[in-house]
Amino acid sequence: MKDRSIKNHGVEAPAAQTEVTDRMYKQLGTMCGVVTKDAVILGNDTRNTAKCEKTHFIAPHIRGVGTGTVLPAITSMKSNMGMNRQVPVMDCIKMLEQYFYQYQMHAGAELIVGGVDSTGVKLYSVSSRSNSDQRPFLAIGSGSSSAITILESQWKPDLTPEEGMRLVRDAVSSGIFNDSSSGGCVELWLITKEGQKFSREIPNKRLGLGTMYSG
Repeated sequence: MKDRSIKNHGVEAPAAQTEVTDRMYKQLGTMCGVVTKDAVILGNDTRNTAKCEKTHFIAPHIRGVGTGTVLPAITSMKSNMGMNRQVPVMDCIKMLEQYFYQYQMHAGAELIVGGVDSTGVKLYSVSSRSNSDQRPFLAIGSGSSSAITILESQWKPDLTPEEGMRLVRDAVSSGIFNDSSSGGCVELWLITKEGQKFSREIPNKRLGLGTMYSG
């Protein structure tokens, strides 16, 4: 067992790890993020969210989407964040990397973190391997193969926030229709330096199984 292996090395397992099933370690679902002008758009499907939340508030200008044992990592990071200053997105990424390094890949998590700080619009992926990657668009989860094809074909450097919202909706929709572990509705988060806005939409039916995206 993973928990026993960690304890043998003198490290306690994350609290939530003993409560999740092996199925949750497989990164089920579809989660995406894109960079637009002055904003980051994050999105996820809603299947299995009753057992494992996929979206996580980090700060007024930063949010993450992911599955697995993400919550203990987010909780640990927030406890180390200063409450009276706007934390740079990169500081959050470094704290998450340090958390995952402590558990040597036993935490079983992957997430996308997006935010806007004084240095601009940022989008990163962070995994339990304790590494991170900065990209203009990202997709993780079991439906990521379908979602990334939409992002690769439609993303452009001058996307407006409105275009970014539609793109993330379509990318998550592709995962919902083409991945059996994704489903439900599409949750969207618009993140700017002023704060966050939430919306929930039905999947784009044009992206059903076997269909091609036409823009």
